[in-house]
Amino acid sequence: MTRVYPLILRKVVLLSAVLFFVLSSGIGYAQCVGNGQSPQTWTTASNGVAEVNACIAAAASGDTILVQPAGTVSWGSAASIPSNKCLTIDGQNNVTITSGAGFAINVGTACSTRITGFTFTANGGLCDYDPDTAGGAPICVWGPVNGYPYRIDHNTWTSAATGIWISGHGAMNGPGLIDHNFFASAGSNNELIHQMGTDDMGGPGTYPVADWNSDLYPGNTFDPRNSFSPLMVFIEDNVFCPGPGTITGASEPHTCPSSSNSYYSAVQNFAGARSAIRHNEFHCGFIDAHGTAGYTGTRWLEIYNNDYWPDGNNCYTYADIRAGSGVMFNNVVKNSNSAGSPDIRLREDDTSGPWSLAYQVGSGINGYTDGHASCGTLNQAPFYLWNNTIASGGNITINTSISNYVQLNRDVLVSTNQPSTMTWDEKAADTCSTNYTYTPYTYPHPLQTGDPSVAPPTNLNASVQ
Repeated sequence: MTRVYPLILRKVVLLSAVLFFVLSSGIGYAQCVGNGQSPQTWTTASNGVAEVNACIAAAASGDTILVQPAGTVSWGSAASIPSNKCLTIDGQNNVTITSGAGFAINVGTACSTRITGFTFTANGGLCDYDPDTAGGAPICVWGPVNGYPYRIDHNTWTSAATGIWISGHGAMNGPGLIDHNFFASAGSNNELIHQMGTDDMGGPGTYPVADWNSDLYPGNTFDPRNSFSPLMVFIEDNVFCPGPGTITGASEPHTCPSSSNSYYSAVQNFAGARSAIRHNEFHCGFIDAHGTAGYTGTRWLEIYNNDYWPDGNNCYTYADIRAGSGVMFNNVVKNSNSAGSPDIRLREDDTSGPWSLAYQVGSGINGYTDGHASCGTLNQAPFYLWNNTIASGGNITINTSISNYVQLNRDVLVSTNQPSTMTWDEKAADTCSTNYTYTPYTYPHPLQTGDPSVAPPTNLNASVQ
């Protein structure tokens, strides 16, 4: 009798080996095809969310996923990038997503994830606490303070209520870069980028240490008041417009869709958020630092080198600072308003209690209670402003008259030029005599130039006098 089992066994082993080679080399999946290189470039079989998620499952950190073919698609759920993978997902400027669900980025600690080249047409809303169930904002980011910087760039929102939602989800928000995007607001009262900080809005509440009761960057040598402070969310080189439609033009000033909307927030900051907002083009949009009574306020802002284009609209304001500390400088109003005189507002929403109030403008570390520590006649961490001008002549009005709790030369310090040193009490080791020399962080951000590394500070200069 002829024995066929060894022959069959050899064929099974051979077939298994071929199958293993095909799968491990990334040559092909039903929904996703890789090029077999290292790192791999994967191409989706279609532009649906199932195919994108299949590529995410197949890919390794450092790989790129090209979403195709070109066209318009609605996703029933988000494409979710897990924290143990760092991927570039590229719509190649040819894919339009019409659903609220888009991408959920779970930020990891070892490498950078990037979302680029997509158009989003849904209004968007609030992201759930679980990023994988995202159906609110087209891009939801969960980035803890020890996360590696992510990048969201060269995307377009044609009718945004909320385009990007960022949260540390119980910890201070981590680093990220949002650059070279077009944001067209769906209409009035919209908030296009939500920088949620810890996402703990109800006072000290669940995360008091992460909010205000600790150094801005616990366990880290980086300092937000110095040029080498990459642990903020950087929002740079974007264009913000007041009405829905297509933004056109190859350079500043870009042409916005026709709109009389004069009230929308380009960037909203909440709950201990720390942001650097720089080199953007704002068409009648404003920057908001939340400090609403009963809610956890913004911790730190750096706002500089932005251009404001009212385009004949009666814009509400250029910035509405209601909490925390930071700097605002070298911002320019480029053309005129139809009426009124928009300003930079620094104010307090609460109406009772001893100075200085919890979270109010000029508050620093441990500034989450009413009557917290101050420095004699100064609040513990004044907000500094200088050289905010109108191109046709004069300076932007600095308005602190809305609230008696926020006063010039106490909570807010305004000068023609940058002070040589600044006094901030923001870390446990700081005192009222601690002075810092401020220099903006490297521009463009290193992630723009393809360098994902973030160097520690080399010019930190603190002195106690």
